[in-house]
Amino acid sequence: MAIVVRECRRVLADHGFDPNLVTLAVDTLEAPVAQHLVDHPAVQIVDFTGSPRYGGHLERTVTGKLLFTETAGVNTVVVESAGDMDAAARAIARASCLFSAQMCTSPQVIYVRPDLAAPSGRRWWSRSTPSPAIRRWPQGSWVPSRARSA
Repeated sequence: MAIVVRECRRVLADHGFDPNLVTLAVDTLEAPVAQHLVDHPAVQIVDFTGSPRYGGHLERTVTGKLLFTETAGVNTVVVESAGDMDAAARAIARASCLFSAQMCTSPQVIYVRPDLAAPSGRRWWSRSTPSPAIRRWPQGSWVPSRARSA
């Protein structure tokens, strides 16, 4: 995400706009900044991605501004067929790592048809996915272990 923000800021500056039109604000418990930015009168659009708790707080309290919230999504990938399993696995691994594997943009559950998940394929997937343990699910589907409670 930081790379995307950096490039947006560069393009804005290259075209004579204030690069601060796009800002990535990292909020921590030690140094909270989000509420200060949300409350600032110059901020007229708030686009929040994160926890349902804080997203709900924003939805209840932000008035007079355009507000977008994205909270707690679960993205699923189903591999029913693939001409090249290695290419499919690489694409899914890459998608799992985009934007630092942020929940709303990255796959959390991956189902692979059992006959596509040959022993060599399982070894490849286990090296390529952010959650390396792969376990058997009902009907022989394979998914990353972090999805087992889904």
